[in-house]
Amino acid sequence: CDEPPRLLGQAAFQINFIAVTNLAWRTGEQSVSAINYAWQLLMLPHGVLALSVSTVILPTLSRLWQQGDRAGFRTTLGGALRPLIFLSLPASVVLFAFRTAIVQTLFQTGAFSSQSTALVAAPLGFLAAGLVSYAVVEAMTRAFYAMHDTRTPVIVGVAIVIINLGIGLALLDRMGYLALALALSLSTTIEAVALGAVLWRRLGRMAKGTVTWLVRVLAATAIVAVACVVLEAPLTEITTPGSAPRLVQLMLFLAALGIVGFVYFAAAWMLDIPELSTSLSQISRRIPGLRRLTARMGA
Repeated sequence: CDEPPRLLGQAAFQINFIAVTNLAWRTGEQSVSAINYAWQLLMLPHGVLALSVSTVILPTLSRLWQQGDRAGFRTTLGGALRPLIFLSLPASVVLFAFRTAIVQTLFQTGAFSSQSTALVAAPLGFLAAGLVSYAVVEAMTRAFYAMHDTRTPVIVGVAIVIINLGIGLALLDRMGYLALALALSLSTTIEAVALGAVLWRRLGRMAKGTVTWLVRVLAATAIVAVACVVLEAPLTEITTPGSAPRLVQLMLFLAALGIVGFVYFAAAWMLDIPELSTSLSQISRRIPGLRRLTARMGA
C-alpha cells in the first residue's frame, strides 16, 4: 500500500523539472534546450554522488528502524549525509566556476555555437548552487521511506512543486528563463530544510561536533573557490574551440579538475576532515597506488 505514494514522492523530483520545462516554453525554444542541457550536466555529479549513496543506505536504515535502534539510524544517516556534503560542496563550486569551460568542452562544436554555450552556462550557474540540496534531499527522502513514512516526502514534494512554480512565475518576466533555474535551486533548498526539520524533530539533535565539522568543510571549500577563481579565466580561454587541438583542450580541462581536486583534498587533510580518508579509500580500491597514502592518512 506504500508503493503508489512512494513512487509519487520519487517522481516529485522529476515533476519539479517538468514543470519548469513547460514554463520555459514561454521564453522560447532555445530556453528549453538550454535548461535541458544544464540539467543534464547537473545530473552527472548528482548521479555519481547522491543516487549511489542514497540507494545503498536504504536497506540498512530500514533494518535499524525495524529494530527500534534510533541511535543507530541517526548515526547511519549522518554517516551518509556527511560524505555527500563533503563532496557535493566543492563539486557545486567547480560546476559554477567552470560552467563555461565545461559546456564548451563537452558540447561546443558544429551547430552548437558560442551563443549556445552562453545560453547553457547561465542556468547551469544557478542549478549548481542547488547541487548540495539535491544530494541531501535524495538521502533524507530514503530515510523517510526506511521509516515507512511515504506521506511526508509526498506532501513536502507537492508543496515544493507549487513553490517552484510560484517563484518561477514571479521572476519570469524579470529574469527570463534564468528564473526557472533559480526557482529549482531555491525550492529544492527549501525542501531540504523542511525534510531536515522533520527528521531533526523525530531523531533528536545532531551528532556532537557537527557544526565544527561543517565549518571545516566550508573552509576547505572556500580554498577550492579561490583556486577556481585563479583557473577559471585561462581555462575558459584554452577550451574555446579553435584555441588549441581538441585533445589538448580535454587534457588541460582534466588537469584543471585534478588541480582543484588536489587542492580540496590537501585542505581537507590540513583541516583534519575525516571524510577525506573515506573518500580516498573508495578511490584506492580502483587505483592500487593510493592504498599506502590512504593508510598513512588513516593512521
